[in-house]
Amino acid sequence: MYTSLEPTNLKDGTSAELGIILGPDEDWADRVDHLLGHKSEIWQWQNATTIRQPLELECRYAIASRDGLPFANVATFEHAGVGILGHVFTQEDARGKGAASALMTVVMHDFKTRGGRALYLGTAFDSPAFHIYRKHGFAPVEPGSGEMVFHAGTSQGFNAAFFDIATPEIGPPSWTDWAMGQPLFTDEMPGRLRCMRLGVLGRTGAESGLLAVIREHLAHPAGHPPTCLLLRDAKRRSVAACATWSHHRHWPHTIIVDLYSHPHTWDASESLLAKLQLPPCARAVAYVDEQTPEKAAVLEKAGFRPGATFHQRIAADLARSAHLDVTEYVKQ
Repeated sequence: MYTSLEPTNLKDGTSAELGIILGPDEDWADRVDHLLGHKSEIWQWQNATTIRQPLELECRYAIASRDGLPFANVATFEHAGVGILGHVFTQEDARGKGAASALMTVVMHDFKTRGGRALYLGTAFDSPAFHIYRKHGFAPVEPGSGEMVFHAGTSQGFNAAFFDIATPEIGPPSWTDWAMGQPLFTDEMPGRLRCMRLGVLGRTGAESGLLAVIREHLAHPAGHPPTCLLLRDAKRRSVAACATWSHHRHWPHTIIVDLYSHPHTWDASESLLAKLQLPPCARAVAYVDEQTPEKAAVLEKAGFRPGATFHQRIAADLARSAHLDVTEYVKQ
């Protein structure tokens, strides 16, 4: 469904129509595919899916267009007022004329009006885009980071409500988790080794990592054991813990097990790890930094034993103000 908004005058004196496409919308799908066709294959798959298929995820593409052809875009992908802002793009011949800024104003007004609670994005720290996002209310998740978040209220109030898991459930990744998993991996809580499988080291967005495991699960036949399980609230879908396994890139017959949880749900993570069906292998390894002794305890209950400790292996923050020991846990 397309909603036309007031046209805007760009810096070069020309005008453009602004509008919001709410997926699914077959009429605009091919045009959006063309506009965002420069994206890598997995993002092309994501856009082709979110603009064509009805999902539990709310998918909005704010576009600037002329004669029905979009030349600039800002998208949000949300569930229950929590989402990802991305695909900020303007065609080369239209850059520097204010289209992206006009779309950001539209998107943020629309998000706030609909009762949005939190939006997450990633960009280069201290870049021109970084400062544009700051003007619209986004803030880095930690000093020096290009991972940014907008909270409609306070971050403390949002986190308290979001991670209040009243009825935990465990299941494979779904489209809602793409949006609802971002707070777990970016917000302030102990642990820098959050999920190697999803590419999350430190407070980093998991957009591409979660997208990959969602796609993998959807491609597998029914009954195929998932390689990723999430613990979430059954009603609100807030993601509070994640467990995954993947084949080790360097060692044969070895898998890496990842486990990360909000501090309030480490106990429930025992069941999460137990339900993750590991393949037959000679050895399973997991890595624990010294900020998450709860993770070590869960692993030991599952039969993992501590092995080598790598002293001062990873930085505790982007400023590298301190370093953390990392211990390898092994199950054979």
